[in-house]
Amino acid sequence: MLQQRALSAAALAGAGTYTPSFVGAESSSTTTINVASGAQAGDFALLFGSTPNLRSGWTQSYNQGILPFFEAHYTFLPDPVPSSYTFTNLRLGILMIFRNVDSSTPLDVSVPTLATTNTSPAVTTANERCLIVVGFGCYSGITDLNIPGAPTGYSLASTQYAPDFDNYWFAAAYKAAPAIDTYTPTAWQDTSTGSDYSSSNMAAGTIALRGAAI
Repeated sequence: MLQQRALSAAALAGAGTYTPSFVGAESSSTTTINVASGAQAGDFALLFGSTPNLRSGWTQSYNQGILPFFEAHYTFLPDPVPSSYTFTNLRLGILMIFRNVDSSTPLDVSVPTLATTNTSPAVTTANERCLIVVGFGCYSGITDLNIPGAPTGYSLASTQYAPDFDNYWFAAAYKAAPAIDTYTPTAWQDTSTGSDYSSSNMAAGTIALRGAAI
């Protein structure tokens, strides 16, 4: 009986899910983006970019049909891990790598409608121990826009500027979501209309990543 109880306790201790973790990010204003150092086969790759053609083996979760043409594509890294990816027609983008993402259902819930403001939309998770990833993109004729800062409480993954494409800015950030709850990001910092963004075309998205089983 004691042995059975010990085995049951051990089983319960091993149950549950990981919280996905951020490995690294690379950005580019060309069609080719490097894969972050430290990436491993089975890691989750998430691209925020403008007008990339969808690659075979990738899934699209956002596809904005107007400026700044914000899109989100994702896949799991193969073995061997490529050193880079090329996306035809990509103007600029950020490629993020995450670990311990559920391989069968990487997105915890359907992505909320893309915002056309400087605030990524709220998302309500369905599971504990998720990771919220937010993205921001803008297109502007102004050449001296502030560098976008992460929403309050989020860690900045990367930013990318593309002056050759009429002053595009893209940015990405992430935050752990330990409980089932509604997560409402604040506005991306330094992107208010008083910061020369008044004439910009904006887009902001939110994706909740589900953790892999332990």
